[in-house]
Amino acid sequence: MQNDILTTLERAELAARERSLAAAGEAEAIVTAARATANGILAGVDDRAAQLLAQRREALLAAARAEAAAIDAELDQPERLDTASQLRLADRIVRAVLAETEEA
Repeated sequence: MQNDILTTLERAELAARERSLAAAGEAEAIVTAARATANGILAGVDDRAAQLLAQRREALLAAARAEAAAIDAELDQPERLDTASQLRLADRIVRAVLAETEEA
């Protein structure tokens, strides 16, 4: 009788260990899947941030090119500028060189 009880207890212990190992394996698989999902999200965020930064850079470069073209156009016709216009142009050139905007 004691042997039967002992055998039953050993089987129960073995079954509990097997369930514990299976649960640990399943938990590890869930954690791995969650990490993969998080990494995918982060990669998407990084890609989007890089894209937005590139767009912002292009917009800033386009504005700088337009400003340079406007300054060049005014410099090509100095005879058309009165004294006040020449002073405004000089200020504009200084701001462009210092990378300041007219709003500042």
